[in-house]
Amino acid sequence: MGTVKPSRLTVVVVCGPSTEARAGEIVRRYFDRVELLSWNCKDPNVENEHRRYLSNRTFDLAISFYNCFIFGRDELERLAIPINIHPATPSLPGWSHELLPFLAGQSRLGVTVHFMTEEIDAGDIIEVSEYELPKDRSLDVLREQVFEKNFEALDRLCRQLRHFGDVSSARRFLRDRVESTNRQWTGQHYSRQSINRLLRAHRNFLRESRSRDV
Repeated sequence: MGTVKPSRLTVVVVCGPSTEARAGEIVRRYFDRVELLSWNCKDPNVENEHRRYLSNRTFDLAISFYNCFIFGRDELERLAIPINIHPATPSLPGWSHELLPFLAGQSRLGVTVHFMTEEIDAGDIIEVSEYELPKDRSLDVLREQVFEKNFEALDRLCRQLRHFGDVSSARRFLRDRVESTNRQWTGQHYSRQSINRLLRAHRNFLRESRSRDV
């Protein structure tokens, strides 16, 4: 089989320090022109640098992957196709954490790929992948499984979009996916504060579970 040439769409990926290397490797496998921005939410200087960078450039495709960077209106207007990969199902919108489905009493894990809008986790849903929450895994293994499912979603998205050389055809493809997926956001929006409360409430259990199965 012949190799597929990488797409010429211009791409910016915003991700966290822990996912930067692998996310960059995946995206560059399918696209020639990629900019990677690593976002550390504990460093306000990095946020200002990224916003200055985005304010001076336009991109065909933007992918927000496993990070807490919030795109503003001006930034979104400069991105032809802004997409977020949310590490949970549509029933858990808002701020996320790899252990949130477990902490919130959910029976299923998942990943939601959706268009970004000014409102957090409110854009049209492109794809949802779901799987049962394992009951015989340690929390560390569960965390790694969530990471893997998110990387799989990123790879799948890039593999699908590499066939398009222009924004219009890529956008039409994604809009068709929205129609066929036909999923809506449900449930309460989680904030950073509400997740921190959950983590504090379960801190003893989480500490103990690092050495045993849940």
